Amino acid sequence: PHVTLYLTDLEYIDSTGLGVLVGALKQTTDRAGTLVLVEPSPQVAHVLQVTGLSKVFTILTEPSETTPSPPLTSA
Repeated sequence: PHVTLYLTDLEYIDSTGLGVLVGALKQTTDRAGTLVLVEPSPQVAHVLQVTGLSKVFTILTEPSETTPSPPLTSA
């Protein structure tokens, strides 16, 4: 599977959330897939940097042409 997570609106992540991301990364790579984090908020980007996970994940600071668009949601 190829998973793209848009983190633009995620303002906070704790160790549980980081564990979920690491688990998802393991599951996708075990199945020859990819997991990409797109546009993490400054707060989340900082946590990823401090924990060293920014070196583990593929992180895009802006969407590229190959990144699928996020689904539209109604407010």
